[in-house]
Amino acid sequence: MTSPSHDKISQAAWQLWQNRGCPTGCDIEIWLDAEQNLITNPTDASTTPKSGAPPGRENHLSPAQMEQNAILLDGQKAEARAPQSPQHSSPTVKPPQSGKPLWPQPQSS
Repeated sequence: MTSPSHDKISQAAWQLWQNRGCPTGCDIEIWLDAEQNLITNPTDASTTPKSGAPPGRENHLSPAQMEQNAILLDGQKAEARAPQSPQHSSPTVKPPQSGKPLWPQPQSS
């Protein structure tokens, strides 16, 4: 059994990503699902988009979607460039004891 090519997996993963609503944070899961689908059903993987869009138009977004993506990316960029501050404080440290005795009398007699 031969494994599918990188390009075929990439196309299938992109299609799965589109069909699932373009989620973020699950790239590896989608890639592995696409690879498994291609291995188990090699005839099911077609290069035509299943969303009904004409060929060559699958990457185009509406102006509203492009604006929404731009706003989201601007927010992510600002968050990434924000100064980092510690999320917790360090434990308080007792000041070191001085060499002076705690009482005025000499310790040895």
